Amino acid sequence: MRLDAVERQHLFRLAEAADPADPDHGGPLLRPQIQAILDGLNPMPADVVTERFDILAWNTAYAALFPHVARAAPAERNSLLSMFTRLDCCSAVENRADQRAAMVAQLRAAYGHHVGDPAWTGFIRRMEAASPEFARMWATQDVAQPAYYAKVFRHPLYPRLEMTSTSFAVQTAPGTRMVVYAPDNELTRAAMEDLVADPDPARHHFACWPAHQARAQDLLPA
Repeated sequence: MRLDAVERQHLFRLAEAADPADPDHGGPLLRPQIQAILDGLNPMPADVVTERFDILAWNTAYAALFPHVARAAPAERNSLLSMFTRLDCCSAVENRADQRAAMVAQLRAAYGHHVGDPAWTGFIRRMEAASPEFARMWATQDVAQPAYYAKVFRHPLYPRLEMTSTSFAVQTAPGTRMVVYAPDNELTRAAMEDLVADPDPARHHFACWPAHQARAQDLLPA
C-alpha cells in the first residue's frame, strides 16, 4: 500500500492489531538524524524509549551511566526491567524507590492504548515474574504521564550526579519519546563532561562488574 510509518501505524491501530514493524515489536523506526540529535546533546545523557521503556537509541553520556546497555541484547534493553531487576551494587540510579512507582504508573497509562496486544501482555507478565515489587505496584492501577523528574545518579567515579529528566515526543517515530537528563548543578555538568571525554567502558563499571561477569559465564550451558 506504500504507506509511510505514520500511516502504517494508524492503519494497525484502526484494525486493533499489532504491527510487527512497530518499535514496540522489535522494529525500531528511528531515522539517522535522531542519533545525530542524541550525540549533539552530550554531555547531557539522553535516550529514546518506547511507551514500554524499550531503549532504542542513546548517546555517549547515557552509556557512561548505563554501560550495560550497549552490550545487552535488544530484548534486555529496557529501563523498567533494569530498574526492578538490577542489583543495588551496580545500579546507576540512586533514588530508585522514587522512580519505580512513577515508571509503573506511566506504563499503566500507556497500556490503555495496547490492551490485548500480545507483546505488551507478555512484557507485563515477564515483569511480574521478575519482580514481586513490580507486581504489587502494577496491581494498584495508578496512572501517570511522563513529566519532569528529579533524578540522582551514581557512577564509580562520581557518587552523586543530580539531574532533571524531560521527555519529548519523537514525531517521526510515533509511540516513542526522547528523554534528556539535564544536570542540576555545575559539579554534575563538569562530571558528565569528564565522562564523555573518555568513553572507555572500563571507567564506567562498578567494582562488582567482574564478579557479575564471571557468574554469568558460570551459568552458561557447557
